Amino acid sequence: MEQIKYSGKIIEVIESTHPHHGNRVLEIARRSPGVRALVVHDNKILLTKEFRHETNNFQYRLPGGKVFDTLAEFKRARDSDMHKFAVTAVIKEVSEEVGLNIKNPKLIKISCAGATIKWDLFYFEITEFEKNPHGQHLEDGEDITFAWFSFPEVIKLCKDNKIDEDRSVGVLLTYLHNFHAIIVHYGGRFLDRSGRNFHCPIRNARRYAGNSRHRARIRCHPDANIRDTRCRRPRYALAHSGRQILPTLHPRRPT
Repeated sequence: MEQIKYSGKIIEVIESTHPHHGNRVLEIARRSPGVRALVVHDNKILLTKEFRHETNNFQYRLPGGKVFDTLAEFKRARDSDMHKFAVTAVIKEVSEEVGLNIKNPKLIKISCAGATIKWDLFYFEITEFEKNPHGQHLEDGEDITFAWFSFPEVIKLCKDNKIDEDRSVGVLLTYLHNFHAIIVHYGGRFLDRSGRNFHCPIRNARRYAGNSRHRARIRCHPDANIRDTRCRRPRYALAHSGRQILPTLHPRRPT
């Protein structure tokens, strides 16, 4: 059972009793969920740069925004399918902030803020898009630019605290590790999980990874859909993140 103690334009504060906490009364702040977009193309991620009042500084961010503009809209839709509203919101926000018309956004993560702060963020992977001929459509007071960053550059921005939203940092690093940081050598070529050639800037990487002492037989990520028609058995596999080479598993044989 919950009781509303305060209701504003964006946030409401409620008191709620939870039997799992010994019927203790918890004070919870609740607001509309948000969306974030991981727009990925040619082993790069699209980031925006905007001035944030909470840090009084410019920060790199993932494109995104609120699912609902007001608390009243959120309350009316709270018992409905929130994923459907989040998809509509991410399409709108990406179009407005970076001028891209996106297709088939894939939900990869719902991030919860905490037990007493109800503010979920829906993270979407986007690989299908086209440019909007009208470009950005920013709201009054918004000053947003955007640019593409390679995977190692995104990792460096996270490490250098240039991306201030900590939840997005965690999602980005996990995404890069699990989905796109797998590089496989097939018949003399480095491929990413989409089958494209991947440039490995590290000298002697093949010699290093080909050394039997550095091979490891651990399971490959199930989304590593890597094929090569010339060679059915890879000589070795390695994962590349920034300047560090980590041993990983031989992937499944191509079908």
